[in-house]
Amino acid sequence: MEQLESGSPANPREQILARTSRDGRTRTSRPCHRIFGRRRRWVGVDCCAWMGRCGTGWATSPSVSWRELVSCWGGRGADGTAPVSGPAAETSNSIHTSSATTFVLHAGKEHSPSVGLTASFFSPVTPTDLFRQSLPFSYLSLSVASLDGRNHKVEVYSDINGLWAADGEAEELEWSSERGEGWIGSRFALQDQRSFQEESDRILEGDVWYVGKTGGKIATSCSAGHDAASLRKHFAETGGLWHGANSTFRNTRSRTRRGDVLDEPVFALAHSFGTITPSTSSLDSTALVAIGHVRDPIVQYMTAGEKTTTLRPYWTSKYDSPHTLIDFVLSDHSHVRELSEAWNRKLYADARRVHSSEYAHILAISTRQIFMAIEAVWDVPPPTLLTSSLSLPPFLDPLARPPKPLFFLKEISSNGNCQTVDIIAPMLPFLLYFSPTLLAGLLEPIYRYVSTGLYLPLPPPHDLGDAYPNATGRNDFLYSGLPLEESGNMLVIAAAGLQRGKEGREQASMYYGILKAWAGYLVQDTLFPVEQRESALVGAREVC
Repeated sequence: MEQLESGSPANPREQILARTSRDGRTRTSRPCHRIFGRRRRWVGVDCCAWMGRCGTGWATSPSVSWRELVSCWGGRGADGTAPVSGPAAETSNSIHTSSATTFVLHAGKEHSPSVGLTASFFSPVTPTDLFRQSLPFSYLSLSVASLDGRNHKVEVYSDINGLWAADGEAEELEWSSERGEGWIGSRFALQDQRSFQEESDRILEGDVWYVGKTGGKIATSCSAGHDAASLRKHFAETGGLWHGANSTFRNTRSRTRRGDVLDEPVFALAHSFGTITPSTSSLDSTALVAIGHVRDPIVQYMTAGEKTTTLRPYWTSKYDSPHTLIDFVLSDHSHVRELSEAWNRKLYADARRVHSSEYAHILAISTRQIFMAIEAVWDVPPPTLLTSSLSLPPFLDPLARPPKPLFFLKEISSNGNCQTVDIIAPMLPFLLYFSPTLLAGLLEPIYRYVSTGLYLPLPPPHDLGDAYPNATGRNDFLYSGLPLEESGNMLVIAAAGLQRGKEGREQASMYYGILKAWAGYLVQDTLFPVEQRESALVGAREVC
């Protein structure tokens, strides 16, 4: 979801610099905040975060900020003369959809731009393919074009910093340069991995990947762990990077006594487009980048006998490593973009039919917020994990059926509860519209937990745990004092689900005994709102 700039100096940052030269001759330069010079121009886009998904799962954890800021770099001439002032790069257009935010920029003379740069931040939305929806990667595509009918040499630089993996500047990182089938890039992570822990909505384990597609006429290079200011200056002066990885692991950022940033390791990609002509094809003028946050396992889940099991990400049902996953992600960009654009067109058409374009835009932004809070896991091995006095669902051998996803929800912008029932409830219209399968996958962990017998069946739990990604239950029977609301929520959600899809009907049938007990609780206690909050029946006490 797009959010306002927080103003914190510790925000994750993504920096883009575009460097162009009409004649290709070597000149020196230094960073500044304007475009100048006759023959060379640099265009920058400075973004505090992606719209994307690298974090809690489908759509990014850390929960970070986004801003649009255009800044520019230009340089001294070959004779060492001072830079000539000129107009800054301009954002000529910005486009926001349910899955992408695109900025169109141009550089050059005020009324006669010479070079265009289109930066599109894209996180897939695919209701017809929940596997693709579950992948913890987003894309950045960078397209350049000649706008003045002349030839231009163009190089584009981008980087991210270590705050994508940590909340604080004093956290120590480790990193490496990586490559796969048709890509090159960087991987970095905290040296001190803390399993299933978060700080300020940032997960404290896993690897951040920042990779660029290779091949074709665009030359892509990477750099890992070099200081941001020095590396950006080097690129502005030479059009290239310090290749490979810096061997000195260190903090995400260090400062002088005055508070100035002294050193900040970043992870960079540079794309050399060669000479861009007015007739250069889009294939030869577009670079593709992917960013992702990969954890395995990703959720702790409570099972029978007060034991916990760890659940693996859904992508591991098809791919055995991050490298093979990234191979697929980059090769799949065109296809998944088509799927997402088809969904976006349907969303806007349906919304306009029932209300207005403004309503459609609200729904588009809401799509991002919902998927920012959800991640998919591979189904737990049944049935040994469950015991109950209630009738259990007839689980099948997982080896005899296709991999099935379960979905876990983090209560964001709040206390981080896992699988909060009164958060799922207001999402219900969207979930029914998007995919009834997704709705059933969100409810399943709740039903299974109640089926273990660890939590008294009346009323349903408010959530499955205090601190995502720990879905370790409410075995102490403490909840948020909302038993009447949560009972009603679960019955309404179940009733809607069974009317809209096969998964909902099968699920309601499996857990009919639990649903009947919740309905009986409402019949018995609805008329006594005071007593129902402190019912001796459930042995609960209000905690909020």
